[in-house]
Amino acid sequence: MSDQLEMGQGSADPEWALVKRAIDSHVSREISRHEKMWAYYRNPLELVRSSGIGGNGSTRGWYRSAQEVGLPTRIVGSSAASVGVVGTGNERGRREVVIENDIGWRVQTMVDFMFGSPVRIESLAKDKKTKRAVEDVLETVWEASGGIAMMQDMATLGHVFGHVDLLIRVDEESLVGSRIWDASRWISIEPIDARRGVAVMSDSDYREIVAYGVHVQREVRESKSQVRKRSGIRFGKRTNHDSRTERTSKRAVTEVFTADGWSRFVDGQRVEGDEWKLNPGSVPIVHVQNLSQPFVYSGIGEVEALVGLQDELNTRLSDRASRVTMQSFKS
Repeated sequence: MSDQLEMGQGSADPEWALVKRAIDSHVSREISRHEKMWAYYRNPLELVRSSGIGGNGSTRGWYRSAQEVGLPTRIVGSSAASVGVVGTGNERGRREVVIENDIGWRVQTMVDFMFGSPVRIESLAKDKKTKRAVEDVLETVWEASGGIAMMQDMATLGHVFGHVDLLIRVDEESLVGSRIWDASRWISIEPIDARRGVAVMSDSDYREIVAYGVHVQREVRESKSQVRKRSGIRFGKRTNHDSRTERTSKRAVTEVFTADGWSRFVDGQRVEGDEWKLNPGSVPIVHVQNLSQPFVYSGIGEVEALVGLQDELNTRLSDRASRVTMQSFKS
């Protein structure tokens, strides 16, 4: 990793400079794609009119579903541009819209089929006593991390995004003085959403992760001294800002994991004291692809291949519903 860190020598923190490049690329190229895949899987409803009654007295069109973005304008009408955005509920030219979330039930069925029952972890140790001890410790850690519910979350994320990362978290404070039998107290396994996890790959081997960042927008509570320092308010001087100095604000929080340990950054600034050096020898990430994609970090998901079919299904169902409605009026 040292070679890659040299690329960020111009920064005050070369470790952050390396991870920031990967985050910027992830935000500009991957986030919107991942959001679309999740929207097609969940197909959430968005309120576009709070009353449920339009200007002409119609109760239709008080919501829009995410998959409507794939329908042609001749079906969704002039309000097509407002799909996904809170609008006025204008239904001019809007025909019967029928959405059948075929993607959602396919993914949920596959998840239930894959992990309908618990998975047993078996040690390959030859000594029976060691074998039993290893299995008991791993099962305890696995169950404490969520067990079958965590595996179902893994499968869902993998099917939707194409891959899922498992982060091995170690609680440094609980680790001190603990025994291996208490492993569930200081070690846990956490599935990472592809929208949050950013991997920095080795320049020489596409399979090697040299650093990993978990990047989120989070509400952070700031102390009075932190606010004064960031705002340029001098200490010891009473100002009209004193009543507003303790507050929460939305900040970019990034956890960075390397082979040397862990550290936390808030808005690109390293948080002193929020770091530890465990020296595990490797980045504590297990990367699992849904369908393998050679030479590429992300795998192939189930949703992406079904988007076109889903749009065609919704279009045909909406056309059929419109024809039935028109025929009913004629009769």
